[in-house]
Amino acid sequence: MSNPLKTFLYSLLFVVTIVKNVRYTLVFLLFQASAALPGTHEMSDEEGKAGKKKKSFREELEELRREIEELKKEVTDVQRQLHKTCVVVFGGGVPLAQEREVCGALFARLAREKYGIMIKPSDVSAVHRLGPRKIICQFVHRYPGTPFYDLLSRSQQIQV
Repeated sequence: MSNPLKTFLYSLLFVVTIVKNVRYTLVFLLFQASAALPGTHEMSDEEGKAGKKKKSFREELEELRREIEELKKEVTDVQRQLHKTCVVVFGGGVPLAQEREVCGALFARLAREKYGIMIKPSDVSAVHRLGPRKIICQFVHRYPGTPFYDLLSRSQQIQV
């Protein structure tokens, strides 16, 4: 079962990981190349220059670390924005995953039985399982009068 949201998040995380690894590799290679330059240990002036290079590499490494932290925060913000219109249903009332089940129909049935809220297929953007007894549903609209708003007024995480 393929979910575009999940695929997008994994792709984004993969790109961030690749960028992080490439940058660390480049910094390491630059550091190794500067250490291997001939004549860097012959004169004190050269040692001073090497010290400055090491300092600049440290500064660059710190800058890269800050940038990675910023990227992590951006990924977290994107995830928050994407989950803004989601409701998670979990608990013993959620049946175990079955082969070829239709999660949307199961989610709609649980909402109707537990809360009396009718969910139409046009109200839902995506539905899939997060675990054996956990279902996440992303709604199209979130304004008052929609099934999302009705469910949200009870709780964002609904235990069935």
